[in-house]
Amino acid sequence: IANIEELMFKELKLVAIIAMGSMLVACGKPNVVKLESTDKILVVGDDISVGSGGKGISFPEELGPMIGNWIVNESVVGNTSTKLKDNLSSVLDKQMPSHLMIVIGGIDMQQKIPDSVITENLDFMLVTAKENNVIPIVVGMPRPSTPGTNLKLVDAAFYKEVASKNDVVYIENTISDILDQPNYKSSPTLLTGDGYKELAKSIAHKMKE
Repeated sequence: IANIEELMFKELKLVAIIAMGSMLVACGKPNVVKLESTDKILVVGDDISVGSGGKGISFPEELGPMIGNWIVNESVVGNTSTKLKDNLSSVLDKQMPSHLMIVIGGIDMQQKIPDSVITENLDFMLVTAKENNVIPIVVGMPRPSTPGTNLKLVDAAFYKEVASKNDVVYIENTISDILDQPNYKSSPTLLTGDGYKELAKSIAHKMKE
């Protein structure tokens, strides 16, 4: 009987350890971006990662010194998720980064491209990055605000969904939060130079959370 009780106690202890481990994983910080000093981050996106409206200032340019890594910005004014998807492989071959930061979808949403198309394109890009041994990072974007409303801007839901599906880092509500502050906006969808500096600070902070 003593041996049976001892065995049962050991089994219960093992179950408790496994449960605690699961809780630690669940309470962990999966969005922390682990970077080495030699890592190279490639940023791809549209007007907001180009720095349109910022009078020569862009968030990728500001972000590099903050996190201590080399950042190359291959964003294109007017870029859509479909155009980026079609060009991604050639850009990856050209730059050979360790990490890929995807900041796309703003122009798509302005053009009322269906969420399903944007999601499919994002999914393709995340898979392509992984197949090239590149670590992807998704930066969410809000839908264009409706004139006359005071609703707080938040990222479109599909960013979190596609990032979760592909088990990749998702930088949430950074662009949305800065665009929600009128003094940092140069237009309804773009930032001022100071706005892009604040965006870089916010992304750097969330990468380390």
